[in-house]
Amino acid sequence: LILLGVLWYYALNAPLYKALEDELDSKWGFVLHDGNDYTAPVWMGEFGAGQKGTYWVNFVEYLSKRDLDFAYWPLNADKLAEGYFDDWGGWHPYPNGAQWDEDTYSILDEDYYTVRAPWRVLDLRPLMDSPAGAVMNSQPCQRDVLGRVCGG
Repeated sequence: LILLGVLWYYALNAPLYKALEDELDSKWGFVLHDGNDYTAPVWMGEFGAGQKGTYWVNFVEYLSKRDLDFAYWPLNADKLAEGYFDDWGGWHPYPNGAQWDEDTYSILDEDYYTVRAPWRVLDLRPLMDSPAGAVMNSQPCQRDVLGRVCGG
């Protein structure tokens, strides 16, 4: 019964921007508030997403509202991996050692020319302006209409 209560709570609150904002502000976002002894700039190191879901939209909105600088992870289409995590968090090393795997979170596709998922670039581009702006719920890039702007 407790597990159902926890699941119900997260099902209702996880999609809400306010829940993410409160969580990040309580952990580190508070240092962005001007005029305090602890006020400091924040650089968002590595972040990424395999699909455009609620977390992505909310996180990009948070970056925009806080005008945070960032580094998206990764640009490259493949990664050197020594194993993988299964759906339950269990680690499985590759039996023959490290190997190159496709990185589906990447900006570039396997040809290192084509943009893998144009929605990422469309959502991230406004964050590079100063002050940052967000284009929320942007539509996937239509290559037949926009051509090379979509990455190929």
